[in-house]
Amino acid sequence: FGVFMGYYYGTAKQYDMAALWAQTEQECRRYARRRRHNLQKAVWVPAVLHGCYDFCLHVDDWSYTVVFVAFILILDIVAVYEIRRTSQYDAPV
Repeated sequence: FGVFMGYYYGTAKQYDMAALWAQTEQECRRYARRRRHNLQKAVWVPAVLHGCYDFCLHVDDWSYTVVFVAFILILDIVAVYEIRRTSQYDAPV
C-alpha cells in the first residue's frame, strides 16, 4: 500500500514543482488543485485498499480466499505497471 501512497505523493510533488515554473496564474492554480487532489489520494487510496485487504482476510468464507488472491494479484500488477510507467519520466527533484 506504500507503493500507491508513494505514487500519489510523488505525483503531487511533480505538480508542486510544475507550479513553480507555471507561466500564468491560471496554470499555477490548476497545478495546485492537482497537487491537493493527489495528496488526498495519497491518504485515502491506500486506506481503502488496506480496508479491502483486511475485509477479505477476516471474512470466514472460502470464496473470499479466492477474492483475496485475485485482489493481491491485481494490486501487484497495477503497482508494477505504474512504477514502470512513471519511472520512464523520472527526474531528480
